[in-house]
Amino acid sequence: YPGVYARVSYYADWIKEQTECARRTGKFCPPMPTTCGVSEELLRVSIFTDDVPDDTSWTVENTCGSSSDVIMSGGPYEYEFSLFVSEMCVPEGQYEFTIEDFCGDGINYPGYYRVEYGNDEEAIGGIFDDSDTSLFGSCTPSPNRNSKAAKCAKSSFQASFNKSGGTSLYHATLIGFTFALNVVAVAASSALL
Repeated sequence: YPGVYARVSYYADWIKEQTECARRTGKFCPPMPTTCGVSEELLRVSIFTDDVPDDTSWTVENTCGSSSDVIMSGGPYEYEFSLFVSEMCVPEGQYEFTIEDFCGDGINYPGYYRVEYGNDEEAIGGIFDDSDTSLFGSCTPSPNRNSKAAKCAKSSFQASFNKSGGTSLYHATLIGFTFALNVVAVAASSALL
């Protein structure tokens, strides 16, 4: 059966890894998570094909800058009712995912697509006509907590305490948030004030 052999041989490495892992641990072993560098996010596109996989294709474009660059693409697919996952670490930015269906009927049930960027699910679906598009991310990078500038920045702390009546309950305002502070020892509260 050449078709069956071709399908199985395509996944031979994965089958071997899973068999060895199951022998060692006695259970299914998921793939190791991809770890991205500083100022990068994991971009993952999952496609579960329908009964006509060769009419589905997709692209992801980086929309920051003067021209859009295709950074990922997939399809058309050969195997029906199969899961295909593509992932890569990309710089923080704004991206446009476009999925197209040559026949104009989207991805039929139980097929679907899912796009994840960082820790967020940005797009999921299957019901569309010729194409579907999702825009996500931002061309303005978010502050990186691990950068040298972030580590060396001086933090500002502002607090004001107001005693409420004759009790030992104080109200504090801390950078726009108000909370109640119940003082256990009066001596400690006097030292703080």
